[in-house]
Amino acid sequence: MTDDVYQRLAEHLDTLPQRFPSNTGTGLELKVLRHIFSPEEAEMALQLQPMPEFPANIAKRIGKDPEETGALRPPHGSLPAIRQRLPFICG
Repeated sequence: MTDDVYQRLAEHLDTLPQRFPSNTGTGLELKVLRHIFSPEEAEMALQLQPMPEFPANIAKRIGKDPEETGALRPPHGSLPAIRQRLPFICG
């Protein structure tokens, strides 16, 4: 079941301008996503819009608790966590 969220995330990322391989035949793309995102973060990433949003707005749109939504962000100033995700940020 966990691989399903990563497969859906790979397919979602493949629709973005910078693309992401959604099926390499080896499963390497899922390994990369598992290394970068927890299952909860992957599920949240599927809900994000290309433009930045406040956690409260995301929570309202997807029907989740704002505290839970905000907790999935990297802490302010956590540069390594942000750098890991840079290839997946539109801009």
